[in-house]
Amino acid sequence: MKILVLGGGISPEREVSLRSAKAMAMAAFKAGFEVIKADPQDGLAILDEIEKDTIVFPILHGAGGEDGELQAELEKHNLPFLGSGSEVSRNCFDKWQTRSVLQKSEIPMVEAVKVTKTSYATEELVKKPHVLKIVHGGSSIGTLIVRNPSKTKPEKLDEIFNMDTKLL
Repeated sequence: MKILVLGGGISPEREVSLRSAKAMAMAAFKAGFEVIKADPQDGLAILDEIEKDTIVFPILHGAGGEDGELQAELEKHNLPFLGSGSEVSRNCFDKWQTRSVLQKSEIPMVEAVKVTKTSYATEELVKKPHVLKIVHGGSSIGTLIVRNPSKTKPEKLDEIFNMDTKLL
């Protein structure tokens, strides 16, 4: 059985993805699979070249890997792949959208608001300790823990608001 391991990509989490993909490819090879490796940063022409029964392992993080774009390409090519489809990936990559879906299912969650750089200072929640997280991005990327709002350095806020236009 052939597998295509996609690693690297274009997001700020590229280096983590490369390490994860390398480990995945090595484990699959040791398990007896024929392994092909590719980096979507170099383009996706390989999707036209591989046999249609090759299983794709997208070991990618962040934009271009978890946001539904790659999954849509794999679906378009009718290739079997590990992970969620494009619609679910798109919904889960947007943390505010994920929150909306979970709320509709009556899953309890902490209080949250979506803010922009302009609206942030006017929100009641920012007067208490809170976490700021970019709406689009990986696990630890774009996260700021604000323990004491009155002592938060403006440059820290600028840094995180430069990563995304909307934050939770």
